[in-house]
Amino acid sequence: MRVVKLERYVVDEIVLRNSMKLPQAKLQLKNRFRYQVKYPKGDDKRCVGELALEIGDADADTPLYLTVRLRGVFLVEAPDKRRVHVESFYQLFPYARSILTNTCAMSCLPPLMFPTPDLQEENIDINFQS
Repeated sequence: MRVVKLERYVVDEIVLRNSMKLPQAKLQLKNRFRYQVKYPKGDDKRCVGELALEIGDADADTPLYLTVRLRGVFLVEAPDKRRVHVESFYQLFPYARSILTNTCAMSCLPPLMFPTPDLQEENIDINFQS
């Protein structure tokens, strides 16, 4: 049974920094992601998931840096916040990965594919502060 349903998403930010010199031999890029779920006050039927995918390092002098940040609004049908966290991530992630890959392709870069992270419910930290 599905506990969350993606209603809509919005892209908050896309950043691409490309200073690669041609021909480029090999790149060692780090992939990172951050995901958090927020619950609006007074609305127990919705949550907002915020996802950021990052390739490269914004602070270092890497020749390629790309980040995509999205927010998704979800309908929630179960009170289990850990399960909501995991399922909402897996519904929003394909959109973020597609945007990241298409941004590379439209920038004449090889289409980079962000690997799908393995989220486990038992590893989710629930913060009950507002």
